[in-house]
Amino acid sequence: MEQLKQALTSAPVLILPDPERNYVIEADASDQAVGAVLMQDQGNGLQPIAYLSKKLHGAELNYPIHDKEALAIIIAFKTWRCYLEGRKTTVYTDHCSLKYLKTQPSLSRWQVRWIDFLETHFHYDIVYKPGHKNKADALSRPAHVAAIQIEGMNPLLKGLFTHGYTIDPEIPLAEKRHLLQWDNDIAYRKGSMKIWVPNYPPLRQLLLEEYHDVLYAGHFGSNKTLTGIAKHYFWPHLAKDVQKFVTSCDTCQRMKSSKQKKAGLLQPLPVPEQPWQVVSLDFITGLPPTTSGHDAILVVIDKFSKMGHFIPTHTTAHTEETAQLFVR
Repeated sequence: MEQLKQALTSAPVLILPDPERNYVIEADASDQAVGAVLMQDQGNGLQPIAYLSKKLHGAELNYPIHDKEALAIIIAFKTWRCYLEGRKTTVYTDHCSLKYLKTQPSLSRWQVRWIDFLETHFHYDIVYKPGHKNKADALSRPAHVAAIQIEGMNPLLKGLFTHGYTIDPEIPLAEKRHLLQWDNDIAYRKGSMKIWVPNYPPLRQLLLEEYHDVLYAGHFGSNKTLTGIAKHYFWPHLAKDVQKFVTSCDTCQRMKSSKQKKAGLLQPLPVPEQPWQVVSLDFITGLPPTTSGHDAILVVIDKFSKMGHFIPTHTTAHTEETAQLFVR
């Protein structure tokens, strides 16, 4: 690993910037970090000039994935501003919607500040590039996210997808509404390039386990598990399915500390001051029917004297009948 790091951070892989040439940035973000690579083509194809990797902190961790991807671009421009001002820069991102960042109808305050920073100081274009082709992916993505990928997908896994598409009744409806686009027999949600997971329980169960149960997933809570899956996959009611899966995880229930308020100390029940001030009631059921048709007993105990009354009744007795037996 150290030799690989040395090779990536020294010549001939790493080059010095040429201020007369345009630049290329590849940026990416994950749940916890952002990464970017600054590159130039100096006649031998794109070669790296500098690398960037930064852990997210505080409010940044709560950003939606769209804003985390945009933040990766902003951090890259701020870090390499001395190179990029005055030169045209092409930015590659694996988040398709960022192509329309400047033209989307509503912007948050920080998005407005970001766009103002970019438009004021730089000449740039944002181009979509799938995540598995993005060099910055390795600087931002946890290793386990690459476990399930379409490129080089295990034939068994791809078979689950293709079989699921044939039996899922929602697929024709989604196609009719122009929600899908196909590539290599795999359906993507149009406009986001997220893989559309068919309504095929074995496949969805596999993805849920991959992002929650396995060792490197860490048994995250529902929010982090959902964020991990939603970065690359989509299916209707995904959030509801993730919530149900995580809350029913046996390991989480046994090993994680309870978030409920701690129970207080046991308190003694008050002692009644006179007979029949406090009584307890219960039913004994499942008894063989008597000649009069009774198959249950209503038990009434006085907590002061411990006197008991045993009243024959029926298993089907409702509230009104029970009240009549009590006051009889």
